[in-house]
Amino acid sequence: MNQKKKQYLYFLIFILIGIIIIFIINFYLFFEIKKASNELALDKNKLSSLESSVENGEELNNIYQNYKQRLEETKAVFASKDRPYEFTEFLKKTALASSISINSPLLSNSSQKSNQNTWDYFNVEVRANGEALKFLKFLEKLENSPYLIEVNSLNVQKLNLEAAASVTANLSLKVYVK
Repeated sequence: MNQKKKQYLYFLIFILIGIIIIFIINFYLFFEIKKASNELALDKNKLSSLESSVENGEELNNIYQNYKQRLEETKAVFASKDRPYEFTEFLKKTALASSISINSPLLSNSSQKSNQNTWDYFNVEVRANGEALKFLKFLEKLENSPYLIEVNSLNVQKLNLEAAASVTANLSLKVYVK
């Protein structure tokens, strides 16, 4: 072989080796780029998942705060089992504001729980005297009071025939407690 042919042969071998090296490098780079883009896509998915979790957590926290507030409002409806005198004071103040007189409310000895009721309660007996319209105001204030009350019985009698507006009433209440 002559010198020129050897040079062409070496030149071709060198070009082939260069092309093979470039092909291997490109293949490796493309493989790494593909791998990095897959990792980037996974990281983006994780990030969006975390963002939605944070949003869900904030939403859950808002719901919790709303229910917590409602629970506190619901707890305020029940009289205290340990302090029933607060309810009797409420009765006295309401009667005074309605301009009727009541005897000291009689409480049952302790709170009770029947099979039919799921909540504890205590019974209160009240005897009231006053004008009929003022007594109706008193009942309306009891109805709109912040306590959960059930009227067991209500007996109203006219005191005498001359004073048509005066009544006496016996009121039996069931007051639910917490």
